[in-house]
Amino acid sequence: MELELLKKRLERERAARKQAESILEQKAAELYEANSQLVALNENLEEEIKLRSKELSDSELRYRRLVEQASDIFFNIDDTGRFTYMNATGVHRFGYDNEEIVGHYFSEFVPDSHKKDLILHYALFMSSDRIADYKEFPIKSKTGEVFWMGQNVNRLNDDSSKPYFSAVARDISKQKILKDELELARQAAVKAQKAEKQFLANMSHEIRTPLNAIIGMSHLINDTPLSEEQGEYVDILISSTGILKNLISDILDMSKIDAGTLVLQEKEFSIEKDIKSLVRSFLHKSKDKAVTYRYEVDPKIKNEIITDQQLLNQVLLNLYSNGDKFTESGSVSLTVNIVSETVTNLNLLFSVEDTGIGIDKKEVTTVFDEFKQANKEIRSKYGGTGLGLSISKKLLNLMGSDIKLESIPGEGSNFYFELSVKKGRLLEDAKAVDKEADLTGYQGQSRMILVVEDNKLNVKYLTRLLEKWSIDFVVKSNGREAVDFCEDNFPDLILMDLQMPVMDGFEATQIIRKMDNANAYIPIIALTASTFLSKKQMAEQVGMTDFLSKPFTPDQLNTKLRIYLENSPSEVVQLNNSRFSDKLDTGYLQSAYGDDAAYSLEIFETYMEIIDDEISTLKQVLMESDDGLKNHLHKIKPIFTMVGLSHISEIVKHAEQSYSDKDNESVTSQCHKVIEETSASLPIILAEIKRLKTIV
Repeated sequence: MELELLKKRLERERAARKQAESILEQKAAELYEANSQLVALNENLEEEIKLRSKELSDSELRYRRLVEQASDIFFNIDDTGRFTYMNATGVHRFGYDNEEIVGHYFSEFVPDSHKKDLILHYALFMSSDRIADYKEFPIKSKTGEVFWMGQNVNRLNDDSSKPYFSAVARDISKQKILKDELELARQAAVKAQKAEKQFLANMSHEIRTPLNAIIGMSHLINDTPLSEEQGEYVDILISSTGILKNLISDILDMSKIDAGTLVLQEKEFSIEKDIKSLVRSFLHKSKDKAVTYRYEVDPKIKNEIITDQQLLNQVLLNLYSNGDKFTESGSVSLTVNIVSETVTNLNLLFSVEDTGIGIDKKEVTTVFDEFKQANKEIRSKYGGTGLGLSISKKLLNLMGSDIKLESIPGEGSNFYFELSVKKGRLLEDAKAVDKEADLTGYQGQSRMILVVEDNKLNVKYLTRLLEKWSIDFVVKSNGREAVDFCEDNFPDLILMDLQMPVMDGFEATQIIRKMDNANAYIPIIALTASTFLSKKQMAEQVGMTDFLSKPFTPDQLNTKLRIYLENSPSEVVQLNNSRFSDKLDTGYLQSAYGDDAAYSLEIFETYMEIIDDEISTLKQVLMESDDGLKNHLHKIKPIFTMVGLSHISEIVKHAEQSYSDKDNESVTSQCHKVIEETSASLPIILAEIKRLKTIV
């Protein structure tokens, strides 16, 4: 029994050993197969590595050839400022051998005059968070030639995370020369523009001074007993002097339009009354021509209109004069019709049609160019400057409209445009108000005006008006006499001419403002034939209260006198309801101007007149990157606050600080933000000017 058990046990052990040997043989075979596959894979990997290494080597070779053969200069600099690489183009342009450049400091190749600036610039760059930079500077080559190089630099890290700088640069000497030439040309243009401006100012003064007397005397004659025929002649004289005044304004307005400083001045008036006056001035002007002068105003127009009366009159006068000029027989007609109407607005179609010589189709577009007429034959026969139509088109563009023309040679022309205007008072109501507001004088008021004027005709004009309005006055012929008078006398108002012998109006006003008496606060109205902003700014700076441009009409003077004489000194021009837009710094504006809408309007209008020049200067000094930028930032910082744009003043303040910190990137960013914010705020300022005008 035990033997049987032993046999079975041995059989089981033999079977188990055979099974183990079988498994071992199988695993050995699998291991051999896996090892064979690993050997094959390793061989393939070695081939792939060899292939990739060759491709990488070829790619690096192609890149090096590209860099070496490039027309631009490529170089690397380590964090100490030494060259570690420069391509062949750079080596050739510098004029040195490669070993004379690599390993040497960048600053060694920069002229002494710019070395300090360059080192400081890149020291700031390395200490900043920026990874890219652009800089222009001169390089002194081995031959001694100095050329300008502009370079774009990128900050990188090598395999050990050590920083270095890689740059792409090029010779910009020609561009620098061109830039310098352009700057010289710009300076010459600015100089020429100043000369032109001075010429226009002088011409304006010389013409406007006698014209003021002519207009004034015409109004005074009109107030005397006249026959019906004499009255008609005087009406024509008054209308014609107004036309002459507008023609002079054409020349001055052209420069203002081009400079972007002409601002719309909306007022309420009767369009029919204006057109009737305009057309009547032509009735006696052209008696020798067989021309009928017509006008027609849509009877459905029941209101006065609100728009810029002076500019609209200039346009209509130019168009009507143009029709009259080229029409020998037939008619010139001016019509006004309603195109559409809302509760508050009218869209009007103005048309000036003549039966004159007409214009050829190919010449239609050129008649609106400055100083151009249809052709030489017309210019020779009819004369003229070629300004009227050009100015009319620009003025209409400024008013949100555009002029159109239909013409047939030999049959006539039709100039027309649509203009959107606001509705004013009903015409019947306006007539009643005008009658009540006639120049009735200041009876019952004890007022005395000091007239400081050296032109005898203007003195005559002013004094006759003051006599008519029962206002006492004293006349002085220069600023010195006015100052002496104000030492012991106290007028209620001073009408001060600006240009006078002995002492001009500016100096006289400064002295009066410093007096230790009530005259230090007296209203002083500047009288001048100049319409330029510089004169107005100077008048404000010396302490003048208001500004009246010659030639002025009796009602224009009367309006000023009512403002300053019908109120006590503490109430002068203190108008109500001048709440400012909540888009502006209302806290500052209210504290600075209170309810003085007229003063607020002056400041806002002055801002609009100067802001374009200030922003243009900012752009220029920003490119130059010198002390001019710092000075200009300091100059413009307060002007934004003065019109409630305090947030822009804050941006300027930050730009100043960045400049002091030598953070060039921040300075540039802040300046561009000033430019963008200024542009974005213009509609707000224009809306505020429009609102203030309705109060004043």
